[in-house]
Amino acid sequence: MRIINQKTLFEKIKEELQLRIDESNLKEGEVEVKTELGSKLFTVEDGRLEVTEGKREKQN
Repeated sequence: MRIINQKTLFEKIKEELQLRIDESNLKEGEVEVKTELGSKLFTVEDGRLEVTEGKREKQN
């Protein structure tokens, strides 16, 4: 499978990811996903997930 629109993909799975965070002990953390399509930053603070443009995207 090839992902064409990374932004749409992450918008669609954000709710599921938040449910998984809610069921875990994760309260804080950060993961950046970088591909040839771009970069997204997943940040968890106080158990809440935010998805923003990754650091690579901000530099361009």
